Amino acid sequence: YAVADGATGTLLYGGAGHPRPILTRAGQPGESLRAEGPALGMERQPVFHTVSAQLNAGDSLLLFSDGISEARNRAGEELSASRLARVCACGRILPLRELGERLERELLVHRQDAPASDDATFLLMGRTAPAGAREDQPAPPAVRILNPGEVHAAAPDGGAIVESGWVNGACVIRIAGRATWQVGATLRARVRQADEQGAAAIYLDLKDCESLDSTLLGLINQFASRVVLCAPSDKAVRSLRELGILPRATVVSHPPPEAVLARDTPAELDKEEKAEMILAAHESLLRLSEENVKKFGAVVEALRRDQAARG
Repeated sequence: YAVADGATGTLLYGGAGHPRPILTRAGQPGESLRAEGPALGMERQPVFHTVSAQLNAGDSLLLFSDGISEARNRAGEELSASRLARVCACGRILPLRELGERLERELLVHRQDAPASDDATFLLMGRTAPAGAREDQPAPPAVRILNPGEVHAAAPDGGAIVESGWVNGACVIRIAGRATWQVGATLRARVRQADEQGAAAIYLDLKDCESLDSTLLGLINQFASRVVLCAPSDKAVRSLRELGILPRATVVSHPPPEAVLARDTPAELDKEEKAEMILAAHESLLRLSEENVKKFGAVVEALRRDQAARG
């Protein structure tokens, strides 16, 4: 959220899992404002921090969902926050409505006919007059909402899917889509089941996996000695490397052995079981490096406090 004082130009803002806002000043490139906090609903007693910035005449602020910055084309390339910042910098002399239309065109041209896998929402705000000035003329309407029928939508089930099957005594597990903690329970159950049934090998097919969130990466770290990661994307490999998982994992560029796969029924966990899984996954990441402690330490501490409060 953000609260702007029109008289002074003071901006107070905070984040809850969304990308950092982009502030564009006259004659300068776009600047990502620090706005970080846990996603809503992930913690029982979350702590959010409010940060301040100054909006001067001619400045603009872009707030956007990750469905904008992470929008992919058919080649799997993301639009990226840095590209949004460049568009804002190039269009800083435009009225905000025209800048918004330019951002929308940038998204549509980038994505072309690739399906949208997430909401694409952005809000532009700017300061057109210095402190003390008044503008009695209201701004023209600048909100545009597209109905689902007007865009290339993703499949109804939207998010990631988990499929599994067996071939020659080996278990093959496939993840497709944007993998988040919501499929973590299903993945963990399949790996454990394969272990219990004495699988000769466990292959995790990541060829069609668009992204992995930190919980999924933590689970993969927990499984690192037991699974073979097959055909991960460059983005997934970067994430594995940055978090220190790559040296512990067996990664191959080719797909797993061909098996007949069936879509798995999602594993059901209650709220406490979900919290335990997410906590354990992140604790495993902390043990890998000091850098991970900086990234996830606050999240782990909050989850531990929440767990202690539940008794």
